[in-house]
Amino acid sequence: MSMTVQETKKMLIAVWETEARYRLAHDKAEHFGEHIYQSYAEVRRKDMIRARQRAERLISTLDHQHEKEVITRRYLIHQTWEEIADVMHYSGRQVFRVHDRALKKMSLNVTQRK
Repeated sequence: MSMTVQETKKMLIAVWETEARYRLAHDKAEHFGEHIYQSYAEVRRKDMIRARQRAERLISTLDHQHEKEVITRRYLIHQTWEEIADVMHYSGRQVFRVHDRALKKMSLNVTQRK
């Protein structure tokens, strides 16, 4: 099975989405204290962990540390492009280039591993 760059990016964005669903469910469970919300929060927590593990495995296929760092900061730490550029002492353009190159490599790595 091959994965396009867009599919790779979508999979990484899914980490954000599953974390957001978990936080919402967790907040409801804490606020209302009802068993149904607690069960739902637990399901969402497991989804979040699986999505994050998939993303971490995919990121680990990258050869260069700066590519791993850009992808990790964007999709797992949820930093803005500006924050990434500032922390890494890159221009915004450099961050985008590293990001795009990393997405291409990850999609190729998935294709080659299958």
